[in-house]
Amino acid sequence: MRWIYAIPQKFKIACVLGSIIFCITIFTLLETRNINNINKAVLSIYEDRLIPATDLFFLAEVSYQKRDQLESYLESSDPSSILISKQLAKQNDRIEALIRKYEKTYLVDEELVHFNGLKNNLKEYLALEKEIVDLSTHNSKEAAKSAFYNRAVASHHKMMDHLSKLTRIQSNVGATLVSSLKNDVAKSDLISNLQLIVCIITGLLIIAIIFAAKVTSVKSDKYNLN
Repeated sequence: MRWIYAIPQKFKIACVLGSIIFCITIFTLLETRNINNINKAVLSIYEDRLIPATDLFFLAEVSYQKRDQLESYLESSDPSSILISKQLAKQNDRIEALIRKYEKTYLVDEELVHFNGLKNNLKEYLALEKEIVDLSTHNSKEAAKSAFYNRAVASHHKMMDHLSKLTRIQSNVGATLVSSLKNDVAKSDLISNLQLIVCIITGLLIIAIIFAAKVTSVKSDKYNLN
């Protein structure tokens, strides 16, 4: 500790204050960046994963309802083409709204592939749906049933396969975001601990400087007495 006595008092204070300001600035910048990363991760988990995952569930639910409605229409002894057309149109509007909402979210490359596949299969299924209703309307019920069970059901299965894969991707990407969020929280804890250590070291340095100043003052007083 003798080196403390050899350093001028003002220079010691300036060094300590400069070190404090420098450390506070660095830690503030790091903490700000870390908080921004945490905020982005939380928003992404909610807006790009949690909400879209719910939308995928509703999309699958509406798709199954449409298929069941069409099947019930074909198996009915007194089907109404006007009623089924209105029902399907209403469900199609719901699906279109969910698709538009989903495509506004952030999609990873694999997710984009299956989402495009889903949209293509949806167009195919809607065309088959219209064809089936038209066939049934024009007294070709057996042909309509054949188109439904042989082609429409297969097309619907493809849609559900894409939805299933999109759901798994949502889960995987969400897990990655949660892992990244945990890392950012750990970094924040580390920064907080470093700030505490710097405060402790700074406090010890200040105590050492004050102690050195007192010792120097005592020596000066003794010298003047002699």
